[in-house]
Amino acid sequence: MNFNTVIKLLFVFPLTLLMAQTSIAAVYKWKNSEGVSVFSDQPHQGAKAITLPKLQSYQTASVASQALPEATTDKASTQSALKYTELSMTNLKSDATLRQNQGVPFTLQASIVPELAKGDVAQLLLDGKAFGSSVNGPATALSFVIAGVARGAHQLQIVVQQDASHKTLISSKNIRVYFHQARTHKIKISAAGG
Repeated sequence: MNFNTVIKLLFVFPLTLLMAQTSIAAVYKWKNSEGVSVFSDQPHQGAKAITLPKLQSYQTASVASQALPEATTDKASTQSALKYTELSMTNLKSDATLRQNQGVPFTLQASIVPELAKGDVAQLLLDGKAFGSSVNGPATALSFVIAGVARGAHQLQIVVQQDASHKTLISSKNIRVYFHQARTHKIKISAAGG
C-alpha cells in the first residue's frame, strides 16, 4: 500500500463512517452462539431493534472578525512587532560591591523574554554610556564582561535596541554598584613624633 492510498483511506474512512451513522434507520442487537453481543444494521433471527441517541453536535462560537496585520516578508518589520516582556540582570543586585582585586573581570548575566530577536542588539550602559561589547540576536541569555572600571559608585543598565533604527525596545532596571580595587602601591607609615 503506497503513501497516497493510506492518506486517502485516512480521510475517506472517517467520512464514510459518519455518513453511515447518520443514514442508519435501525440498529439490531443480538447475542451470538458464544454469548457475545452483536450489533448490525441488518436484522438477524432473535435480534431486537434498538434506537440510538441523536449524535452530539455543537455550534461554533462566532468570532468577531478583526483586522489582522498584512503578512510581510520584511524581517525587520516582523522583528519590530516583537514585544519583549522582561529584561533583567540575574547575577547582580542594586548596591552590590564588585571587587576587582585580582584583575579578574566580572561577567554580568541577564535574561530576556522572549529571546533576543535577530536584528536587535542588547547593550550594557555604564553611567548612561555604552560599555563593552554588545550582544546581537538571536540569543536567549545575555552576558557582558565588566573589567577596567574605575573604583567608586556606578550606574548599570541594559537596553535592547532595534539595530537599524536604534529605537529602544526595552530597558532593564537601572542599578547602582560599587567597584573596589586593591591598592597597587605600599603606604609608608612613619613613626609618630619622628
